[in-house]
Parts: sequence; structure tokens; C-alpha cells
Amino acid sequence: MSSSTDILADVYVTQYANCTFAVVAGGALLFYDYLLTLDDEIELIWQRSWSIGKALYIISRYYSLIATVLVNNYVLLGNLTQGEH
Repeated sequence: MSSSTDILADVYVTQYANCTFAVVAGGALLFYDYLLTLDDEIELIWQRSWSIGKALYIISRYYSLIATVLVNNYVLLGNLTQGEH
């Protein structure tokens, strides 16, 4: 018979795997969207002169990419070193 500790460990591992898969899937969708709209971005944003709209677009566009990379690194790699503390 399984102890409650074993059951909780199995639930934790399952939830951690689901969270990891969700983070990776979200990052993949964001990167896919970025690639789909890159041609339009180059044509409509980067070839125009600087304006407030352009600055806001760049901040919002690249902030989400940077935040996604940081979150993915933390979720996927950050927990590897917890046992060393």
C-alpha cells in the first residue's frame, strides 16, 4: 500500500510536469507569433521614424519576449540547483 508521502510526491511531480509543459507551450506560441509578424514589424515599425507609438510598441513587444525567456529559464533550470542549498 502506498503511503501518503508517496501519493503527495506523485501529485507534486505531476503538477510540476504540467506546469513545465504549460510554460514551454506558452513560450513556443509567443515565439511562433513573433516569427509570423516579423515581416510586418520590419516593414511597419523599424523602417519608420521614431515616435511615441513606435517606442511603446517596441517596449511591449520585447518586454514580453525577455520576460518569457527569463521565466522559462527559471522554471526549467532554476529548480535544478535547489538540492545544493
